[in-house]
Amino acid sequence: MRIGIVGATGIVGTKLIQLLEKTHLPITELRLIASVHSSGKLIIFKEKLLEVYKISAEVFDNLDLVFFMASSDVAKEYVDVAISKGAVVIDNSSAFRMKENVPLVVPEVNQEVITKNDRLIANPNCSTIQLVVPLYLLSKINQIKRVDVSTYQAVSGAGKEAIDEFIEQIKNYETKKVKPQILPVKDELVHYEIINNAIPQIDVFENNNYTKEEMKVIHESQKILNKKMQISCTAVRIPVLNGHSESVTVTFENEVSLNLVKEAFNEEKNLIVLDDPKNQVYPLAKIANGKNEVFIGRVRKDIYANNILHFFVVADNLLKGAAANALQIAEKCYSEKIYGW
Repeated sequence: MRIGIVGATGIVGTKLIQLLEKTHLPITELRLIASVHSSGKLIIFKEKLLEVYKISAEVFDNLDLVFFMASSDVAKEYVDVAISKGAVVIDNSSAFRMKENVPLVVPEVNQEVITKNDRLIANPNCSTIQLVVPLYLLSKINQIKRVDVSTYQAVSGAGKEAIDEFIEQIKNYETKKVKPQILPVKDELVHYEIINNAIPQIDVFENNNYTKEEMKVIHESQKILNKKMQISCTAVRIPVLNGHSESVTVTFENEVSLNLVKEAFNEEKNLIVLDDPKNQVYPLAKIANGKNEVFIGRVRKDIYANNILHFFVVADNLLKGAAANALQIAEKCYSEKIYGW
């Protein structure tokens, strides 16, 4: 397979390159693609130095699969170009996720929606991915009526500039020399320190006073699960370097059985149950960091209503929330011979 990565020098592209070192995909060529600012850089892959190419129409020639790990603007400009050259595209941006004819895929949930005619597959939002894995399992044992989720999202989800600023704020915590310029949104008028803080805004606000991030979680979850259940989301940025956490409340149509819930969770190999309150065992961002699985715990029924379940779910937002999920999609397509690779 001849594979390209757009955004190869970014934080998600870098993670994908590391994952491809161990993939079972038969890679005969890996073409690294980025902006003009990164062209010419050398990156090690399987003990070889690969040069980074500047993005252009010609750079997509003769590729079988292209991962777009760049911005929505880049995806909108070049995804069709890559497809026209014969490649299948897996896009990590939000550009095409909600398009009706584009599969939005989490392999543990809905890999079967991909057909050989689909030349573009969308990778969901990081917060959506870790949410729909347990929701899918729950939907198979009881009809879901409503989901309420609060996300506690790591700084890495806002990109390298946010990471760098966070680290500088830590180094200069006592002197307060670092003036915030990135969070909650880089181009907004007001910015807040993330150190020793929690910012209840991720992305810009929409007319309904939900943020764009919150609406992504709502709409993407409904599309992936193919259900129009009610969903509400509050997205919060917290001073954690990597690993998103979510507190989730699910309201079912019928009484929920904890035994059935735990059986369902334990059957999914990519969902790791850490749920032993007596010994203070539960999911932590630190545990999920560097892992490709989703971690779940604090599973309990509501104390007032027998049809309500609460749990806490954590995942590495750069891996399962982005690069690892995209690679999983590609590996499934290869193993199932969907595209004849």
